[in-house]
Amino acid sequence: MAKYHVLDSGAAVAHFAMPSGNNDAGTPWKTCYLASFGANSPTTRLMVGNGTGQIQQQEANQIGSGDLIELLFNFSDDPTLTLQQRQALLSTLGQRAIDEYTAQFASRFRLYGYTQNN
Repeated sequence: MAKYHVLDSGAAVAHFAMPSGNNDAGTPWKTCYLASFGANSPTTRLMVGNGTGQIQQQEANQIGSGDLIELLFNFSDDPTLTLQQRQALLSTLGQRAIDEYTAQFASRFRLYGYTQNN
């Protein structure tokens, strides 16, 4: 499974595992994530298959079940970069997007599932 996929000249997606553990209300992060989609399930932006620019069905299934998160992020290529520099840039921007997303998500859903009886 590839961690980063370039979609076009301005966008890429990152794939990363659902964080383990629970929020402050004891709700698993996966439950919070799936609830953020309402009545829908997460889907991939990529075509499913075995060719270039595609992901395998198993990976698409992991995205749909919430075991794997697919995150869109900005990636603008610089044609003056070497392949090694381009890979480093993609990794840096992708990891930054993942870190920012997980921090914002944790803050947003910190108390999801909390209930109180009066």
